[in-house]
Amino acid sequence: RTFIVSASVEPMELKLIAAIPYSVLIVDSIRILLIAIMVIMLSLTLAFAISSVLSRVLFRDLRSLRISMLSISQGNLYERATVPETTEIRDLALVFNSMMDRISMLINEAAEKEIEKRKMRQDYLNAQIKPHFIYNTLNKIRTLAIKRGEDDIAEAVSASVELLRAAIGKKSE
Repeated sequence: RTFIVSASVEPMELKLIAAIPYSVLIVDSIRILLIAIMVIMLSLTLAFAISSVLSRVLFRDLRSLRISMLSISQGNLYERATVPETTEIRDLALVFNSMMDRISMLINEAAEKEIEKRKMRQDYLNAQIKPHFIYNTLNKIRTLAIKRGEDDIAEAVSASVELLRAAIGKKSE
């Protein structure tokens, strides 16, 4: 079996006719099909290799950021993420580090305020204790004055206690 092909060339008005054996056409078609399959396979392999390398690079940076986050979640508040070269992940790492710096600052401020609060509470308790000590001392002097018959001294101490209570007493009064 043969396959006949004809073609005409316009400017010269030539007509070409060729007889090609059918077996040659089949062999050439199979060869072209095999070349096409090889090109497709090579393209897919190359695309897979490129995507694998890119994903490793991207996931390495994400993995590093994830490890830093896990360390912080376990209580290491001084951990900071390494800042990679990749723009999107770099921005994410910078924001993450900034957030952790802010959290550390807020924790330090809260600790300082707690220390200040305790000091103020201690000062308040000390301020409350001092007037009671003075009252008790003056009342003891008054009691001794009454026992010795010194009514003028007892009366003066009582007046002093009342004056002190009025001066130090309740703030609303």
